[in-house]
Amino acid sequence: MKKLPPLAELVRRARRRAALTQFSLAKRLGCTDSYIAKIETGKAYPATDFLIRLFQQLKIEERHLVDVALPQALRPIVEKAFRSAGGSETPWRALPVFGEIVAGTPAQAKQEVLGEFEMLPETWSLSRYVLRVSGDSMAPTIQPGDLVLVDTSLRPRQNDIIACVINGEATLKRYIKRGTVILLKADNPAFPDIIPVTATDDFRIEGVILKIVERNLRPV
Repeated sequence: MKKLPPLAELVRRARRRAALTQFSLAKRLGCTDSYIAKIETGKAYPATDFLIRLFQQLKIEERHLVDVALPQALRPIVEKAFRSAGGSETPWRALPVFGEIVAGTPAQAKQEVLGEFEMLPETWSLSRYVLRVSGDSMAPTIQPGDLVLVDTSLRPRQNDIIACVINGEATLKRYIKRGTVILLKADNPAFPDIIPVTATDDFRIEGVILKIVERNLRPV
């Protein structure tokens, strides 16, 4: 039998200990029982606000954050969010800042965390991180040095800017779909479009860019 991810096993055991069905737990949390089932089988990883409510509903203690296999560098950031939810003096929560596109979720990241970026609670999520942009393929929309907010849980919509990897090269590009053909478009006219993404390409979408969170108007 395949071993469940730590969070999935933790939630499943806590729900059963509380004598709740997936349906009754979902009703309390305002979601579907199929979403609870996905969490318990490792097919979904909840956003931070939902995770906090889930832990509180199942009376799972904050110390069990260690059990959900968060990298050491991210644990203080997540712990800060839990304390904030319980009535911290400040409503701000921190997201990790990376210098490279993350493969998977921030919790799975192997890249070095460059620092933290304070966000409002409604923006905070375990599926999100802040990326320091180094290339200029999306200029002038996104400039080198900009900090952008990336959500790894979203599916891209037409004309979204995505973080992706194609044939081993990580890049930011605009996502355009024409029928079954995916076009990766650069905003910078000096860069050619990649047309099309073919079945032979090693292509992965690693997140959707939600907004620029910091931009310097001159070098600092």
